[in-house]
Amino acid sequence: MDREVCVNRIKSCQKTGGLMEYWKNGRRIGEEPSNYGERCSKHARGPSSRPRLPAAPPRRGAASGVARPASHGGGGARGRRRPRGRERGRAPQGPAWRRARAQEKRTEIYNSKKNSMMDSEGFAPVDSKEELSSDIADTSGKHYLCGYCAAFTNIAVTFPIQKVLFRQQLYGLKTKDAVHQLQKDGMRNLYRGILPPLMQKTTTLALMFGLYEDFSSLLHSHTTAPELLTRSMAAVLAGTTEAVLTPFERVQTLLQDYKHHDKFTNTYQAFKVLKVYGMREYYRGLVPILLRNGPSNVLFFGLRGPIKQCLPEATSYSTHLVNDFICGGLLGAMLGFLFFPVNVVKARMQAQIGGEFQSFSTVFVKIWLERDRKLINLFRGAHLNYHRSVLSWGIINATYEFLLKLL
Repeated sequence: MDREVCVNRIKSCQKTGGLMEYWKNGRRIGEEPSNYGERCSKHARGPSSRPRLPAAPPRRGAASGVARPASHGGGGARGRRRPRGRERGRAPQGPAWRRARAQEKRTEIYNSKKNSMMDSEGFAPVDSKEELSSDIADTSGKHYLCGYCAAFTNIAVTFPIQKVLFRQQLYGLKTKDAVHQLQKDGMRNLYRGILPPLMQKTTTLALMFGLYEDFSSLLHSHTTAPELLTRSMAAVLAGTTEAVLTPFERVQTLLQDYKHHDKFTNTYQAFKVLKVYGMREYYRGLVPILLRNGPSNVLFFGLRGPIKQCLPEATSYSTHLVNDFICGGLLGAMLGFLFFPVNVVKARMQAQIGGEFQSFSTVFVKIWLERDRKLINLFRGAHLNYHRSVLSWGIINATYEFLLKLL
């Protein structure tokens, strides 16, 4: 081979990164003599004792001095059988493995949604059920406290409106007549009966928010049901537990009814009067309360997140507060209107002291006949309840979320 050709080839190799790069990236010279590199280096550098060109690298999959094993599809790496399953060191993906993976995914989804509801920035997946339980035990107390404070703020602001609404539910009065009736009672009696709802609502909302979080985490960690089902069950259980406080709602009804003003003047006296009739008298009207609490909790907790996501994105504390107020107000107004007939029946049942315990259907039919079998008469006072619910649940939801961020 000509000396000039060898020199040109070596120079082209040096431009691309050296002689080794020629052997790695250039074309192989199987058609050339085996001492081609040595001859090129001698022609280029002259007779010297410098090191020779490196030998060509071995082919892929070949080991020096070791023969490659034959395979099904012929020699080389292409015909080699790929190991499967246990041969690659991976555990078999059986039913137990799939259940464990599903549980891990549910845990991550639960924590991500919980953090998004609390408007937290970070997300750290929980590694085990024990860590999840300990985390919830540390934070569940905040939900009880925030629910209690939110209910206290709501009752202090909306009690006079609730009293007008109650008179309309009980006697079917127009708004003007109910307000005129409260004016006759005087300012002294305006907040008469506030103690029972204050005790009942603060405790009820504390249980509603706190028990919902506790039941959700409990069902999530001990069952494999879908998250929507576990959260719905947690809301129903929380609403059912709230019904334990029915005696407070019962006494509140009696104190707000002007027909009972001469029978007792305070909460303690009302409880004392009912004690004569036995424990069952405290829980008169329990059925409509159960029919109201469970479904309303399911809708409230299920729709609160989606409604807030539809609102404009909040960038500050004030905008977060406004969004929470709008979200709670819309939900409260919708649920208050939807369950308004149930509350009408409840008020009629709880206004009675002693006597026969009538069923929910019996009282409903009686009210339906009294109001000329017209649906619009059954919803008398619903427009005021709508506005009260917007204000009431807006305050509750905004206060709850605001305090939850502070604690």
